Amino acid sequence: MDDDTLPQLRAEASRDDYASMVRLARALFETGLSARQVLRECYAVDLPREFFALAEDGPWHLGLMTTNQPWSLAFPLERGGPHPEPTSLDPVERRLFALDPDLLPLLHLPVDDEAPMEELPVLCYRLSELQERRTTVLSVPGTATHRDEVTRRGDSLLAILRDFQAEDLRELERQYDEQDGWGIGAVQEEHLDGARAILERIDRLRNEVTSYE
Repeated sequence: MDDDTLPQLRAEASRDDYASMVRLARALFETGLSARQVLRECYAVDLPREFFALAEDGPWHLGLMTTNQPWSLAFPLERGGPHPEPTSLDPVERRLFALDPDLLPLLHLPVDDEAPMEELPVLCYRLSELQERRTTVLSVPGTATHRDEVTRRGDSLLAILRDFQAEDLRELERQYDEQDGWGIGAVQEEHLDGARAILERIDRLRNEVTSYE
């Protein structure tokens, strides 16, 4: 890489252009930077430890519908590097960036299985909050058009996911105890086991983050 490449990639990178962010992240990885250092360069702020705990563990293990950024940019080259093409969530990310560039979308919260994906609430960090070392999480509808639709959801992403999963497990247990039969749609023991495993995984990640701090 010549001396002009990185400055040019930095100048070209924009969060509403996924390909430009991938080019920058990949070039930064090629210089030997870690994922934490790469994302610090990309977003001009340190992302919290809970984000990297989730990214390294694999958010798909929790059934999470994550955004492209910042998750994909955290893939080091030995794990394949940043994905070259964005997923179908890219339009939502660009829409929220246009609405409020201080928001960093993270994932959809599946509160309604019947709702279209783009209408599901999106959990976000706020870059200015991260700058102050606060892991405040905001919620905003994927179809939001006004900043007053952004609401505070909690103090940390893992805490929110823990509460959400615990409530999901309680609801499954209630349905399991109240159901009369085992037809289509019935809650089965393996559904409970899967929900408990996800909750245990979140608790393990929270303990890892807490113990490190």
